[in-house]
Amino acid sequence: MTPLIIEIRGNEGMPRALAPNVPITPDEIVADMRACAAAGASVYHWHARDPVSNRPVDDIQSFIAVAGAIRESSDIILKPTLGFNRDSAAARMAHIDAMVAADRSYVDIVPIDNFTANADYWDNASARFKTTDAIYANTRGHVMDVIAHANALGVPFTLACPDIGAIRTGLRYRDMGLLPRAIHWELVFSGAVLPIAAAPGIAALQALVAALPPGEGWSVFCTGGDLLPLAGTIMLMGGHIAIGLGDCEQSRFGAPTNADLVGRVCQLAEIAGRPVASTAEARRMLGLGTQCR
Repeated sequence: MTPLIIEIRGNEGMPRALAPNVPITPDEIVADMRACAAAGASVYHWHARDPVSNRPVDDIQSFIAVAGAIRESSDIILKPTLGFNRDSAAARMAHIDAMVAADRSYVDIVPIDNFTANADYWDNASARFKTTDAIYANTRGHVMDVIAHANALGVPFTLACPDIGAIRTGLRYRDMGLLPRAIHWELVFSGAVLPIAAAPGIAALQALVAALPPGEGWSVFCTGGDLLPLAGTIMLMGGHIAIGLGDCEQSRFGAPTNADLVGRVCQLAEIAGRPVASTAEARRMLGLGTQCR
């Protein structure tokens, strides 16, 4: 079977109060990258975080510091987030531009969210939404501009799609000549606290996969929720896993680290008969070059 790519979604906006071992500072993120790579992960996605407020921030120097430190010793695939400033593609890609200018090995691939969503969080205790007007806006024009910027920069990207309409839109971008002929798709589920997509389940997964062009690679992540119960099915269907404390604190396992979660995915892969991809194998599968200096 095709080797399994394991991506760690390191921190997102997860507070330390919920996940004590979520990495926040640059040093913590680098240490987490090393531990996850040693455990079997081949891709690492992360956000820069303010060490005081713990909020995600567009801190160019933090991204450069993390990439520079890990590149001295590891070829793990670096997948920094895009910026939070959606005024323009240039603003959103400013830190990616700076990382590439500092050293091309600092960015292997970037994630592009191909959807707009009502992004209000749900509070189970009160049975109410915490807000009622939060919008995560990615217009088609904005997404097209970001894709064009990434193409001009020579940086590969994944396309995150929470529904079939997003996949169909991505294929229209391909008809326009924006989307490469070979791309790695990210299928998005969401947990109960952030109902912006389907809950992780077999029927929804089958529908999304059926909408993809045959033979193209795909991964799954679950923002605000637990992907592990569906992981075995994803593996048997030929997909890849993107998981981490950034998406779910996994408190049922105590206070795990991201490397602990990699270990659990590796155990499931062994049961499913999927060999775990080395970083070199993952690079070949994603069409990336060798970047370790």
